[in-house]
Amino acid sequence: MCDSINTILNRMTISDGNQFLASLFIQMNGFLDDHTVRTITGLPIKQRKLLSALGEFPQKVVVSGKAQGYRVKDIQKWLRENPA
Repeated sequence: MCDSINTILNRMTISDGNQFLASLFIQMNGFLDDHTVRTITGLPIKQRKLLSALGEFPQKVVVSGKAQGYRVKDIQKWLRENPA
């Protein structure tokens, strides 16, 4: 990816009002957003929060500014350990 695009993405936050680019930034850097994690796991956000509090689901991490996401490797591990 060219340096100017990386510079723009690195400066971007959710407050910039561009959810799509923020989501793309999260995924490009090894993180998944809530919508993607719901699609992959089938778990709604309330259930993921409850399971996270119990230590049974990965925690969200701060990616950049206010942007949060789940590490891809953590979700992959959870899926391996919790087959459908």
